[in-house]
Amino acid sequence: SKLSSLPTIEDKVRASGWRIGEGYIVGNKRSHVSWLAHKALVTSQALPDGATNICHEQLDRVSDEYFEAPRSVQLFTPPLFVIREHTSLPCAFWDKEMLAYTNETVGIACNDTQKDDLECFAKQFVDMRDKLSAYIQLTGSRSLTTRATPVYKKDIAMLPCPSGEAWKLAPWESEMLEDV
Repeated sequence: SKLSSLPTIEDKVRASGWRIGEGYIVGNKRSHVSWLAHKALVTSQALPDGATNICHEQLDRVSDEYFEAPRSVQLFTPPLFVIREHTSLPCAFWDKEMLAYTNETVGIACNDTQKDDLECFAKQFVDMRDKLSAYIQLTGSRSLTTRATPVYKKDIAMLPCPSGEAWKLAPWESEMLEDV
């Protein structure tokens, strides 16, 4: 199919020199990470199913200082585009303070000089989100093996990410995605 031959989000991130990864894991709390403690935290209430913006009033704060997998500070430093691992692909562009998120959210971060490019990518993602959501429901790793709504980071990274005219799908692909 045309969709599976398109460049992916992972390809875009790599070509742009951005960073992509899941958020922190508290787990066994092996690592002391003071820079992450008390930072603004995206929760499912702050980025609910279907959302395209973060509800500032619903942001929580990181209460832990010890983590199993804290990740790198660059993944939490704006500008960021965050996508919750859910089939409705709740997502938001963020360019304010450092923003923490757990391993159930994927973050794409870039340098300040690339802010406009990341914001443009975020807008295109939002514009295509219905099709991307349908695509992930059809192809996602968890769609056939477990609960219907969660998705893996690798499924998000492998979503099609064409530029410009490449989104012109074959008629049967458009019909299939509309039916999901």
